[in-house]
Amino acid sequence: MRVELFAIPGIPKVRRGDDIGAILVQAARPAGEELRESDIIRVAQKIVSKSEGRFRALSEIVPSADALYLAKRCGKDALRMQRLV
Repeated sequence: MRVELFAIPGIPKVRRGDDIGAILVQAARPAGEELRESDIIRVAQKIVSKSEGRFRALSEIVPSADALYLAKRCGKDALRMQRLV
């Protein structure tokens, strides 16, 4: 058994309803890679969430008191801290 790790370059911006499998296969070919049935692919959760439409614009988020507290303590943006609480 052989293990080989590589990144697939050229993956376009993923949108709601996109077929991630088809995108990966199409991006792998120009890179000289052929995906086979037995291959194991690791995909970032961000791509999956985008294809499923599970995302929100930062402008829609109202930071909670906890997020505001953490942001002040850590010197970070409260909107981005909201996802941690």
